[in-house]
Amino acid sequence: DLSEELGGGRSAPRSAKIALFLTGIDRATDKTQRILDALSWAEEDLPVEAFEQADSVRETLSPRLIGELEQIAASPDHAQESDYVLHLHAIALLAQWREPRAFAPLLELLRLPGETLDALFGDYLSVVIGRALASVCGGDHDAIRALARDPEVDTYAREAALEALVVCAFEGDLDREALVAELLELAGREI
Repeated sequence: DLSEELGGGRSAPRSAKIALFLTGIDRATDKTQRILDALSWAEEDLPVEAFEQADSVRETLSPRLIGELEQIAASPDHAQESDYVLHLHAIALLAQWREPRAFAPLLELLRLPGETLDALFGDYLSVVIGRALASVCGGDHDAIRALARDPEVDTYAREAALEALVVCAFEGDLDREALVAELLELAGREI
């Protein structure tokens, strides 16, 4: 046991307690990095163990995943490598955790050009992103509406925004009747 090695316990000197604390941080950081490494590249099998362990380092992993989304939104080139998938796994985990700090970078990603979105997400855009957006929005439906109504945004990204609104209505976070009226109004003109 590391605390015994350092003379831990109540009588341990302050420097030993600090060393023990820092060692715990290093171990969490190492585990976080191992999880990030496992989630970064596509393999034949889904990295189930990494997903299962992610919850145990959520506090250190969340900012790293959010940072990855922010970095890709600013400069998506590195994420367009064919087997790179960290951003996809990041979105899945952050949505599972309903992490509202992921909302702004996800919105920024969805404003990228269509060709870039296709390279980054492929079918993930039309299958997963709408639900993920709803999970992390923290009730900011107006920002989702703005994305859905913006004619400069890629059609599939706008559809994901509309799906997010529908998910919010089904979850009871948005008035269903008002959304139906809004969708009918949108359908009456070119979105």
